[in-house]
Amino acid sequence: MAWSTTGPITHIYTANGADVMAVYRTMLARRAFAKGERWGAYYQIQDLHSPVIGLMNTQFLITSARLAGGPFRERTSIPGAYIYENQAVLPRFFLVSRLRPARSLEEAAALLKTPDFDPKHEAIVEGVPEPAAAGEPAGTVAVLEYGLQQVRLSVRANAPHTW
Repeated sequence: MAWSTTGPITHIYTANGADVMAVYRTMLARRAFAKGERWGAYYQIQDLHSPVIGLMNTQFLITSARLAGGPFRERTSIPGAYIYENQAVLPRFFLVSRLRPARSLEEAAALLKTPDFDPKHEAIVEGVPEPAAAGEPAGTVAVLEYGLQQVRLSVRANAPHTW
């Protein structure tokens, strides 16, 4: 637990959710790959195959047991723990080429768990009446500045948005 509370100091952020004021949407997203109380502060990954782990930009996993399966590759070990790298991690910021509509927050959370959810190419969006047509890669996003109080991005889109 101590590791997950040091993000603001070390600038090494975790997906544990040790912040008791974390947004409800984030809690639901975490529950796509972990069991836990709705307002829990600590979630252990249980579904190693969930694409939501990579969507949440979780690049490394520390565990006391060796993993079998999933997109994780063992990188090293330390006394009592193994460190794995997520080969399916997505960038913190990126564009997608299609949308998947959800009528409610609960439906959006359920869609995160569907086997065909592909966060690399689609976004689940509440309130969008119809899904955007699938197309070519949407473009690129470059991080110009990433700080605790400001984020600056450079976005190059291959086409104007249609939603």
